[in-house]
Amino acid sequence: VNALLTGINQATPDIIAAKDLIGRYTYANDGVCKVTGLSCDQMLGRTDKELFGDIPFSALIMANDRRVMESGVPETVEEYSPDERRSFLI
Repeated sequence: VNALLTGINQATPDIIAAKDLIGRYTYANDGVCKVTGLSCDQMLGRTDKELFGDIPFSALIMANDRRVMESGVPETVEEYSPDERRSFLI
């Protein structure tokens, strides 16, 4: 089952990622890596601030993640990168 789910996650163009309670990436599919321009190996174990720097975009992502982790309620949010706007279910 794990191999099947991994295959599905990697095959979808959608962005699928998981983070621990500190905000470090524990999983990132190819869609995430394509959007960020980073390899999945570069992302794993790192926070958005470590990956993208101390910019408003990183702070927004981390604040949204923290709010959802603390409430336990998924949300659809818009996060604005320096070059585009995307909606995410977190």
